[in-house]
Amino acid sequence: MIFQEKHHLEAVITDLDGSLFDVETQKISEQDLRTVKRLKTLGIPVFIATGRHFEFCIQHAYDMGFDCPTVCSNGAQIYDFEAKQALYEDPIPVELVKSIENHLFEQKIKFIAYTDVTAFFSKDNPRADFWKRVVDAFEPRFRTTLTYIDASFPLWDYAVYKFLLPYATPEIDTSIREVFNSQNEMEMTNSAKNFLDINAKGASKGNALRFLAERYGFDLDHTLAIGDNDNDKSMMDICGYPVAPEGAEEDVKENACFVTTSCGDSPLTRAIQELFPQLLITG
Repeated sequence: MIFQEKHHLEAVITDLDGSLFDVETQKISEQDLRTVKRLKTLGIPVFIATGRHFEFCIQHAYDMGFDCPTVCSNGAQIYDFEAKQALYEDPIPVELVKSIENHLFEQKIKFIAYTDVTAFFSKDNPRADFWKRVVDAFEPRFRTTLTYIDASFPLWDYAVYKFLLPYATPEIDTSIREVFNSQNEMEMTNSAKNFLDINAKGASKGNALRFLAERYGFDLDHTLAIGDNDNDKSMMDICGYPVAPEGAEEDVKENACFVTTSCGDSPLTRAIQELFPQLLITG
């Protein structure tokens, strides 16, 4: 479908993994980078909204210009890479951090804790191999060293934005929700199959986007949001133009106004071409 001229675009917000690019390539297409540059030239900001820790998305934020703050940790933090500081934070309460960390170590459940300083990996966590490959592919100035912790580590001394359980089988997922979210005390979503994300109550990409809309003065009804999974729904639900890539979860695609090309195949450009073709006409 092509909208009439009365429809206009004021902002774009996009997930990374499974939306702009696939997990293996870890690259935003050159065409999408050109589209980002074109939109910004027209005064339309393009924000990243990811479940990642800010250290794990710095290269992609840089590739897209560094001029727009990045929503990290599923919305529990908004980080301004230009200013090198957080604009918004919604950490998990200290007592819950203690309870969750103790429970995960006692049950021998592998996890990553995203904090205001770095991401901490439980020891012998095989997911660390993936993140090491990711950060090693960054420019040297953006690389970070992975940090491992054991049960004696006082994680509650830090602001913890998110716990990620990357091997959460259905049984683990159910048990964690029963122990820590029986009364909806937390925000729990799935960022991929068998990936359980645990945030503070109210921390979401949607609420972070509301903060950005108020701060930068754009209308959510005229905002395009690209996402592929459960943790993207909160931002897609409040935007006038929710877009899903071809490989998104079925329920995400069902609620999208447009299903674009697969991640890695310039999905942002294709969505703009379909919904706002006049924006890419440069001649």
